[in-house]
Amino acid sequence: MAILCTRVVMLLTILLSIPLPRAKCQGSSEPIPPTSSHVDADLDVHLSLNPVYRELVEPKQEAIVRLDPAAVLDGQSAAEQHTSLLRLIEEKYALDRFLSPSVFAPHALRMEREKGSDGWVAMRVAVIFAAEGRLDAISSSRFVNQLVPVDDEAASRELLASELAAAGVELESRDPQREFFHRVRGKLFDRVEFRGVSRSYWTQSEDSILLALQFDARFDSIDELRATWERFERGADGSLQPVEDGVFPGGGLFIKITQLKEPTDRLIVEARMMLVEPLAWFGGSNLIGSKLPPAVQSEVREIRRKVLRESRPH
Repeated sequence: MAILCTRVVMLLTILLSIPLPRAKCQGSSEPIPPTSSHVDADLDVHLSLNPVYRELVEPKQEAIVRLDPAAVLDGQSAAEQHTSLLRLIEEKYALDRFLSPSVFAPHALRMEREKGSDGWVAMRVAVIFAAEGRLDAISSSRFVNQLVPVDDEAASRELLASELAAAGVELESRDPQREFFHRVRGKLFDRVEFRGVSRSYWTQSEDSILLALQFDARFDSIDELRATWERFERGADGSLQPVEDGVFPGGGLFIKITQLKEPTDRLIVEARMMLVEPLAWFGGSNLIGSKLPPAVQSEVREIRRKVLRESRPH
């Protein structure tokens, strides 16, 4: 299923929730204001449907990874949806321009960073954009699995039943096509390699689809599945050598796709993400954030193309 890998890490710096200083955005993106941390359980139906999403937006008090809830909610009228969108894009664009069916229409991007007291930096990102398409045309696990791209070179695999049992983990979903556990290994700029187990879960309501993913600390008791990282430097012979390692604090994301009431052939894609980056990786510099805006723009356009292809008659 969807896995946090190299391409994703460019998106994996995408969704956050704690108030942080706003970073500049490039290209056709605009900043997104933070949403309220209050979650309306009556409208946010995925809270009761999706356990991974619930853990991300209603985490335990000691949790580092926490995200703002989705802003465009199920059951809203067309006017309420438009009001939510205008609030998110801070009225930087006329609504008809933001909702343009063009692959090159603008998108909104917000990036924030916060240094923790325990030697980590929280990188949070939020992205929202419109895409031409229909929810019923993309309501399949095959399509949802494409939303977070997988790097072919990343050594990732689905966990075995025996590995789940060893960690005392049972699937919460009765549908095996909705919940997945993967052993993940990703690289950042040939300088850092991280590993861990990601848990992903996707749910569907009448108005929306939501995919949520997070690193799962329940596997940290198993050596080969523990979330860890290594930092590399080039040796005298030019080869990369490990010089430092540690425990990977993890990250999480969700992507929600909601059908607009008006225009009826438009979808709103809202993505929120958090990556917890140890200071030892890049010395606290914003290296990942500096690479993110053009990568996000590329991914936004690619998702629009995928949605449009799925929505056309086959």
